[in-house]
Amino acid sequence: MKTRLCLASVAALMLTACPEVHVPIDFGASPAQLKADEWNGLWSNPSAPGEEIRFAVDPARPHVLVTTEIDKDDDERMEFHLRQASKDPEHEGLFFALVPSQDPPKTATPYLLREAEDGVVFFWLIDHDAVEAGIESGALRGKVTKPDNKGSHCSIDAIEPNYVELIKPQYWNWLEPTCIYRSGTPD
Repeated sequence: MKTRLCLASVAALMLTACPEVHVPIDFGASPAQLKADEWNGLWSNPSAPGEEIRFAVDPARPHVLVTTEIDKDDDERMEFHLRQASKDPEHEGLFFALVPSQDPPKTATPYLLREAEDGVVFFWLIDHDAVEAGIESGALRGKVTKPDNKGSHCSIDAIEPNYVELIKPQYWNWLEPTCIYRSGTPD
C-alpha cells in the first residue's frame, strides 16, 4: 500500500534492515521545541498523492512527533524524538529524528530531518557502510559489532564531536531524500 511509502520510507526501511545503526535516545545537541501549528496535520509523499499520514506534536513532550497512518484499521503509530543536530546556528532547523528501539533498550534508529519549511519536510536515511567506516577510521566514536551473519551493527556514542561529524552528507543517503508535504490541517 502506498500509505506505507510515506511512513515506511521514513522508518521501516531502517528498522527492517539487517545492518543496523543505533544511537542513545538522547543523541543530539538538545531536544527540539516543536510548534504544533507547524507540524500538526496531514502530510503526504509526492510519489503517493492522496495517501496521508498524520503528524501531531506531543503536548507533554514538545520534542516528540507522533505519526499515525490515515485510514488504517490498526491505527499504527510511531514516535520520532527530534533533537537539534548541532549547536551551530548554521545548522538550525536540522534535526536527528530518532525512532526509539527496544533492542537494545534506550537506543534509537537515527534519521536526519530538515525542519518543516513552507509545509515541506525532508528526511534522509543513514548510510550504514559510511557510519561503519567512520567508526573504524576514528572520525566517529562508537562501536561496530558483528553479532551474526546478517551484517554488522554500529553504535554511535552521544558526544558533541559525533553530532558535528554525523551531520556531514557522507553519512546519509543524501541524493535520495524522502520528501513529504503538508496536505491538510488538523481536524
